[in-house]
Amino acid sequence: MIIRGVKAGLPLGDCMRVIASESAEPVRTEFRLMVEATALGLSLGEATERIVERVPVPEASFFSIVVNIQQKAGGNFSEALSNLSRVLRDRKKLKQKVQAVSARPKRPPRSSAVCPLSSAFWSGLSHRATSSFYG
Repeated sequence: MIIRGVKAGLPLGDCMRVIASESAEPVRTEFRLMVEATALGLSLGEATERIVERVPVPEASFFSIVVNIQQKAGGNFSEALSNLSRVLRDRKKLKQKVQAVSARPKRPPRSSAVCPLSSAFWSGLSHRATSSFYG
C-alpha cells in the first residue's frame, strides 16, 4: 500500500495515515501510533524505531532501517520499499521450504541400524558365492 501510494505521488506521511485508518489490526494501531508520534514532533525515523521497540520482529526492523536510510540519504523510496518487499517475500518462501523439508518423514532409527548390518550380510554372501565359484 505504501509503495503504490508513493509511486502515485502521495507523501509518505499521507500513506501512513491511510494505513492507520484502513488496515486491519494490529497494523492499524501501530501505524496510528506512528502517525500520532509524527504529529507530536517526532521524525518519521524515530516513530518507526518506536514500532521496532513495541513489535520486535525482523520485518518491523527492516522497515525502520529503510525509512531511516531514505530520510538521511534520500533516493528512490518506492524502489527501496519494493526491494524490501521482495526480500521479505523471499524470506517467507525460504522459511516455508525449510519447514516443508524438516517435516518430511524421517527413516526410523531401527532401519538405520539394520541397513549396515544387512549390507554386510549380503556382501559376505556374495563374496562366498563368487570365491567358491572361481576357486
